[in-house]
Amino acid sequence: MTSHSETWPIDMAVLAETAGSNAPRLLPQLIPIFLEDGDVLVSQMAQALKMDDANQLRQAAHRLKGNSASLGAVTIARMTSKLENLGKAGELATAVQTFALLSEEYNNVKAALLALLNQGD
Repeated sequence: MTSHSETWPIDMAVLAETAGSNAPRLLPQLIPIFLEDGDVLVSQMAQALKMDDANQLRQAAHRLKGNSASLGAVTIARMTSKLENLGKAGELATAVQTFALLSEEYNNVKAALLALLNQGD
């Protein structure tokens, strides 16, 4: 894998640890699964905020947190941890602001992961 700048949204050391020596074989499988699940979970969080459903927000944030941490999307993991806690506390007004930042970061991570996939082509 190539090195990336400090603004790269993926912690490549974490990603390398997850994939290990099987990275060339595993990443083309893991990344699409992460993105498919991530799209659904981000949509679920948006819906939860629209419907004032703190429990749905908490559940979706929890799932995305684990998925993100394992692929090196550490900023998303931190943001989803915060959203999970806000969901537990029922603090949805604050969660809206955090979700807006999460959505932007998710798009950055998505672009980075797609770039990694395209490197293998």
